[in-house]
Amino acid sequence: REKFKVYLIKFFSCVEKREIFVLLNRTFKKLDRIDTRNNPKENINIYHEIAEAYRSIGNYDQAIKYFQLELHESEQANLHDDILYCYRFLAECYLYKNQFTISEKYHLKFLTLAKTY
Repeated sequence: REKFKVYLIKFFSCVEKREIFVLLNRTFKKLDRIDTRNNPKENINIYHEIAEAYRSIGNYDQAIKYFQLELHESEQANLHDDILYCYRFLAECYLYKNQFTISEKYHLKFLTLAKTY
């Protein structure tokens, strides 16, 4: 966690946008609360906020990492809505990385699961 914090602080020290610093502070606070004993929904929300922070700055590799963690927690808890959103956001991230085959795979999973509702 500390290496992650140091990395983000160094990265964003050159960025002057206040909203990014606000987002990071909120993200750091949530990162410290991740615990396997938590309610799964709480961890899912934390992973989602971290992934969204990375996605909003265009760091799609890190966003994918946290969307995958969110997806794993969602699947373990059998939360279909959360799984659905993970597929959608993963598809978007891979699309922005020009990894179209992987993006298509997640879009198809999203559409298949969405049909069941």
